[in-house]
Parts: sequence; C-alpha cells; structure tokens
Amino acid sequence: MKRQLLTFVFTSAMSLVALAGNWVGSWATAPEFTGEGDMPKSVSLSGNSLRQVIHVSLGSDELRLKLSNEFSNEPVEIKSVYIADPKDGDGIVPSTVRYLKFDGKSGVTIDPKGAVYSDPLKYDLKPLQLLSVTINYGEKTPKNATSHRGSRTTSYIMKGESKPKKNFEVAEKVEHWYNISALEVKADNKDCIAVIGNSITDGRGTTTDKQNRWTDVCAELLGGEVGILNLGIGGNCVVSGGLSEPAVKRFDRDVMGQSGLTGVVIYEGINDIGCSRNSEKTVGELIAAYESFISKAKAKGLKVYGGTITQLGNTDYWSEFHEAARRTVNDWIRTSGKFDGVIDFDAVIADPSNPLRMNPKYQFDWLHPNPAGYKAMGEAARVLYPERFPAADENAELQGSVASTNIPEAVYPRVLSDGRAMFRIHAPEARDVKIDICGRKYDMNKDGKGYWTVTTDPLVVGFHYYFALVDGVSVIDPSSEAFFGCGRMAGGIEIPESTADAAYYTYNPDVAHGQVRECFYNSGIEKAPRRCYVYTPAEYETSPGKRYPVLYLQHGMGEDERGWHQQGMVANILDNQIASGKCRPMIVVMDYGNCGYIHGTRRGESRDQFGASFTPIMLNEIIPFIDSTFRTLSDRDNRAMAGLSWGGHQTLVTTLRNLDRFAHIGTFSGALFLDPSKITEVYDGVFADASSFNSKVRTFFMGKGSEENFASDKISAALTGAGINNVYYESAGTHHEWLTWRRCLNEFLPLLFR
Repeated sequence: MKRQLLTFVFTSAMSLVALAGNWVGSWATAPEFTGEGDMPKSVSLSGNSLRQVIHVSLGSDELRLKLSNEFSNEPVEIKSVYIADPKDGDGIVPSTVRYLKFDGKSGVTIDPKGAVYSDPLKYDLKPLQLLSVTINYGEKTPKNATSHRGSRTTSYIMKGESKPKKNFEVAEKVEHWYNISALEVKADNKDCIAVIGNSITDGRGTTTDKQNRWTDVCAELLGGEVGILNLGIGGNCVVSGGLSEPAVKRFDRDVMGQSGLTGVVIYEGINDIGCSRNSEKTVGELIAAYESFISKAKAKGLKVYGGTITQLGNTDYWSEFHEAARRTVNDWIRTSGKFDGVIDFDAVIADPSNPLRMNPKYQFDWLHPNPAGYKAMGEAARVLYPERFPAADENAELQGSVASTNIPEAVYPRVLSDGRAMFRIHAPEARDVKIDICGRKYDMNKDGKGYWTVTTDPLVVGFHYYFALVDGVSVIDPSSEAFFGCGRMAGGIEIPESTADAAYYTYNPDVAHGQVRECFYNSGIEKAPRRCYVYTPAEYETSPGKRYPVLYLQHGMGEDERGWHQQGMVANILDNQIASGKCRPMIVVMDYGNCGYIHGTRRGESRDQFGASFTPIMLNEIIPFIDSTFRTLSDRDNRAMAGLSWGGHQTLVTTLRNLDRFAHIGTFSGALFLDPSKITEVYDGVFADASSFNSKVRTFFMGKGSEENFASDKISAALTGAGINNVYYESAGTHHEWLTWRRCLNEFLPLLFR
C-alpha cells in the first residue's frame, strides 16, 4: 500500500509567549527511580565527584539549575556544584568555571522526594552549546539515586572532591544522568517546547556523546532560538506498564512543570500498542490520555502538537492487531482536529516500498531510528515553526553557515552554531575518507552519489588547519582556501567568535585601509631571493614626508611569511586599531623565519640549530632592506620585534642579544625554553641588571592561551620578581592557535612606540 505524505502548515504563534525576564527551559530530562543495575558499579556517589554534560537549546547570560531527589527515599547531600564549558570528554575550560549557590550557600541537602533550584547565576551560556555540570557529593547519598537512565552522554565519576584547575581523575564512566533535571535561563520572548515520549525521543540508536536525538536536530535547525526540552524515557508507556512512571502519571510534573512553556509535543504510544493484549481497549485508552494531555495544556494557553507513531514491521511488536491499532491511533492524530499541528514521523521514516516498516536507511533495530533517521525526524518537526526552519528545497539539508575560509561558491565546509563543523567531499571511487583536524581524525560516511560527509565534535573558536585523508593519502579539501601550515599547504576552517568579539580583526568598510605588499629581495647570505610581506598604514601614501616605526612580526614552526597576513588577519587588526587611535600608525614586516618545516624533519638538526639561520638574515639583510625601501624611523626606539610560538623563541634570540637595535619585544605562546629559577642567567645575563634592562626596553610583552601548556606566565612572574618590567596577557579559553595570537597582537600593538 502506498501512503501519501501529507503536508501540514500551521501557525507558529504561541498563545502564551514567555514574557521578558521569565525563566524559560533550555534543557530538561525526565527524572526516574534508579535501580541497582543503573547505579555506579565500582564507586559510589558518596564523598565523590560527578561530572555530567548536557546540550542546551537556548542561551542567556543568566541561568539556574534544578536538582531532583524526587525518586529517592533518602536525602542527598551535595557539597558544591560548578558549571563550565566542557572540552575533550571529561575536561573543562577552567576560565569558564562558575560555582552555583543554593540560598546563598555552596552546598545543599535535598530531602527525599524533593527538588531544589540553584540561585540565579550570571554565565555566558551560548545557544546550543554543551555545558559541564560537576557535583561534589557529601557522604549522605541515597542507595537508589534519582536519575535519567538514557542520557546518551557519558558522565564521569572521580573519587573525592574535584577542583576546577586540577585533573579530573576518572574512576568510572556511566551513561546516565544523576540528580540534574532542568536548566533554565532568563530570556526575553523566547518560546519553549516540551516533548513527552519514549525511547525514540530519548534517543535509543543515536551516537553516544554526539547529541543527535531528533529533538537535538530540531533545536539545531531552529538556531537555538527556541527551548526544546526532551522528556522521553526509554521503555515508557502512556497508560500503564513499561519502565518508570507512565505518561499519564508524569505528564503534570515532567511536562506542565517546566518553566516558560509555550507548546507541547505528544509523541508516545508505541510501547502501549506493542505490549497490548487488547488492541481496541489500548486505542481507546491512548486517545483518552491524549485528550487529557491536550486539555491540560490548552487550559494553560499552550499549543499542542501530535507525533504519529512509527512502524512496527520487522520488530517483536508486530502483529496485524497491533498494526491496526497503530494505524487507528495515527488516523486520529492526523484527522481529529485536536492538535494545533501534526509531525508525521510515520510518513517521514517509512520504507516507500513497504510502509509497514521503517526505511532501511533510517533503521537502527527496526523499532528505533539510526542517526540518519533521527535527522529526518528532526527536520520533520518544521511543523512547529515552518517560517524558522531552512527552506524545504534541495538545500534543506544544509545546516549552519558557510565557513569564511571556503573558496568562492563552495557551500561546504559549514559551521554550526555550537562550533561543530560539517564537511562534504566528492570522491565516488574512494574506499575510505577521513577529515584530519590537527591529528583528530573523523570517519566520513558515503552516500549513493559518491559524497562523503561528517560532522565533527564542537571545535574551539578560531582558525584550524585540516586535511582530507582519501584512502590514506593526505590532501587539501578542494572546497577550502589553501594555507601554509603544519609544514605544508593545508586546508583551513575558521570557527567564528561572536560578532562583537571578532570585531577587532574583522574587515570594517568604514575605516581607512592600509596595504599589504609582497616584496622580494636578494639574500647574500643564502645566495637566493627571499620574500616578505609588508603592511603600510592607510596614510602612508598620502603623507610622503612622514616616517614610521617598524614592527617585525614572525610566524611559528611549520608556517611561513604568509601566516600573519592570511591566518592572522594582521591588516584588519592594524586598520581598526589605527582608525580608533588605539595604536600608532606603523609599518609591519612579515618575513620567513627559516622554520617552515617541522623540527625533526631534517636529520641530525638540533633544537638550537632549528631556525637559527634567521637571526643574521634579520639583522644584516631584512632590516637594511626595509629601511632603504620604506620611509622608516630607523632608530632602536622605533623598532619592535614579536613572534608566535617558535617565532617567539627567535624574537628573544634576536632581540635580547641586540638591544642596541630593538626597544620593543613580544612573544605570543613563545617557545621560550627558559628556567624561571635561573632567569637572571639566561641570554648572557641580560636580566641580571634590571635597571639597565628597563632603561633600554620600552615594551616587554608575553602572552599565551589559557588552555595551552606554555610557561609564559611563570617566566613573566620570575621576570617581575627579578625587577624586570613586563606585561603578561592570557587569552581566555584558547589553545595554541591563531585566535590566541590575534588576541595577543591586539593587546601588544597599543603598547608600542609610545
């Protein structure tokens, strides 16, 4: 039988819109009783730390967390709770840590059958981000915790109390959530939809830690502008039986108890039908339950949507009687007129050649969809907000935005709002294709047309080099611009910051723009031509009588003179700073540091030899070339040098032994190789006489990212202890990558030539 796919168009205007400043749900889960089999096996919660990760929908600058002990007969003692942006599984970004309070206190004891909210907390919660919640338990915890069994997300238990800046030593991993039940945000005029369901809504068949339930897909397509709350429970029934409390008993708490609701999706019933011994009776009970749910929701001014029940074919639930019941219930959902809209999950994931079963490309175990099936279900939820979803055309599968680092007209790679990246490569004859992002490899999936696709985990904001591995051969993605990095040409993808945070390195059409010139000169030392890039400020062409100070700016290992111009966006940073008066107009020279390969590539080359040939070229050829070609101020007070990573090492080697030539010095994540305890002995004792050093060096700057393991902070502290004037800067939440170095340059420039 061929079933026609019906198209529904419904208004999305909710009759009860969340008012400004109201609490609105951003994430929620249905609490359950925890049997012995779902409690931790090797350690208990008592006296230990539990780190859990959730995927929010709405963002905000203020939030509160709900903790539940509603299914426990004993109190649960909690010493402290802190939240943070997560990284790499059990890790967190320390700079984002914030502790929650409960009635002004760090800890709370939740009574049996009780639940508590934390005090409101200011936090930069971004839409669709992952959030880490760490609970330090006291000694009193229930034998049977209140949990959610089907988290589809790894939680981590550590013995003892955890501290944000110390390693979280994982003693056991579980795929359950304990005690957390909702995260709410202060939001202005945001809608919020609660979904009641069973294991299909709960995500059976999704990928652990990938957050690809159909509700996650829906939230993603809505751009994090609507709260989508998943209250599914695996094995749950609507009327009776099944696992955990049936929907008729939990609807008031799990759905109507959510904050800021504007709508409800009812998508449950397959377990009632599949386990039924009297199909006619089950149909009547399901419809009566649905009508009760609808009545309660509409009494509160909520919109109500129904989801049709998916297929029974090829499952243990199949029988002609059960199929007849499913069809009858679905006909009522579609035609009763009780719902404000219908999400026709049955039509979306049915096998076109056999509508009694799930489409083979969408099935996980024939009862539950696989990730592709959940994606199709999430896209089908456009009924909720048809005007907010991407257009339903041949590009409807496109999510996120085109990466700024793509070649013209390329629609992939794409960047999602939570920092994940989507890649697509056409390689019809290939047998295996991967995306390699700085050593992290992602397997791609091939479709019937020869296109390979993959969506990554969330990536940190900033610029990332990447490669495509096609049958083991590393190549550049043809859709990406090419960038020199990692010792070779590479693809690149920019994970954007917010518009405000990125403004300093973003092209601004309203300011005057300088020029970046590609210059060649002959090296007598190398007996070969060399190339440098030279930035001149906008006024350079219109002020022929004026001379300018010079900053020599070096790249890092495996990069070359193009790095700062292309990846570093140096021209935009200078243009914006000069226009705003933050820094003096200056010339910036970007030359090759003779370290454009990875150390160790050349056999027998020591660390001291790597890139060491650059310093004499800098002193004897580059500076004279620049001074003779451009209108420079050629005295030491008007000459600066800075570099990132290995370029920072080269900067110190070059400047500290030639203070007659340089008065301004900067290292950004510098490979410094200095022992802080012997700071006065390094570089021929240049730091031994602080008074002399401070009289010569006008600026001494050290910066790094908060998430990288460089010792700039310790070296800066040692220098300060030795009386050496210096400025230390730390880029919050960034690693050893270009965003750190753009931020460092942005902090360094205003200090120069004052």
